[in-house]
Formats: sequence, structure tokens, C-alpha cells
Amino acid sequence: MNSNKTNDLPLHTSSPSDVNPALRLMWSSEEIQGAVVKIAKQLVNSFSEIETVNLIPIMSGALPFAASLGAVLEDLAPGKWVIAPIFASAYDDDQKIGAPIVEFPSRFNDRVDFNAPAVIVDDMLDSGVTMTTVVKILSERGFSDIQICVLVDRVLPRKNDIVADFHALEVGTDHWLVGFGFDTDQRFRGSSAVYYLDQ
Repeated sequence: MNSNKTNDLPLHTSSPSDVNPALRLMWSSEEIQGAVVKIAKQLVNSFSEIETVNLIPIMSGALPFAASLGAVLEDLAPGKWVIAPIFASAYDDDQKIGAPIVEFPSRFNDRVDFNAPAVIVDDMLDSGVTMTTVVKILSERGFSDIQICVLVDRVLPRKNDIVADFHALEVGTDHWLVGFGFDTDQRFRGSSAVYYLDQ
């Protein structure tokens, strides 16, 4: 007789703020999921006449957002979305920006349709340093229609003119965000809610 081992696991009701008292709730799990659905509907409406759309998540921060967004998009418009992640970051540590590093999987070119729009998917548009570099590289690789989709747009002055084509949430402070892709010291990325560090 098979047993369900997951039923034997203890259930915890603690939150990231119980582990790190400096964390304060920014958006609840319900608010995050509502934002994901809002963006998915925007994407479906914008690309309603397009047969194929490349979604290019920026790992690791976009992982929870891209997974949730992809699931909703497939429910709304099945078979349209080609997902091909890349790796990019400009943060050496929490709140310390360095030179952007962008890495492409070896078979990236084989997994995308260069004749279709490319939508970069990320957790947040912040300084725009990394995003500017990613857009430039994707353009050089052959994409002619590149758009930006982020969960959160940080509406603070940027040194460049890059903007998000799709977003659902905004933050007007420089608080460090944690959860649902955002991390602090590589922790809490998988949280279903988003917090900020109160320091």
C-alpha cells in the first residue's frame, strides 16, 4: 500500500518576518497573484494577433514570477508562449550594484523564434542597468521587437530612459524587497508574498 509522505511533513505557519524581524510585509500572497493575473491579461490582449511570443525570464529573480505568469498565460491563451530563460545580474550583494553579467544557455538560439516578439520577464525594473544590457544583447542576437515585463516597477529617477511595457505593482522607495523572487543574501526567494527590509 502506497503512503503519501507529504502528509507526514509538519506544517509551519511562520513567515519570513518570523525568521528575520527586519522584514515588513509589502504585498500579500493574494495581492501578488492578483498582480500576476493582471499582467497576464495585459500580455494576452497586447499579443492577441500574434501566433508566437518569446518569454525570456531573467534568472534567478524572475523564477517565481515567470512560473506563475506562464501558468496563467497558458490558461488564457494556450500554446502561444515560448519560454527561454537567461541569467543576468548587476548586484554583487544586497543593494550593491556592479557591472551587469549576462549568461545565455548554450542552446538558447535553438529554443526561441527570432521572428516573434521577445518579452523580457523580471521581478523588478530598478536602476535599469541590467535591463539595458539585456535589451542590447537580445537586439544584437536578432530580435527586432523587444518588450519588458516586470512584476514591480521602482518609480525612482534612472540614469537611462528604459521603461517597463508591462507591470502591475509600483514602489516609490529604495527599500530592499524580499520574497517572490527577491532575495536577501540568497534567502527567501520562494516566499509567496513580498516584504521589504526595514533598516
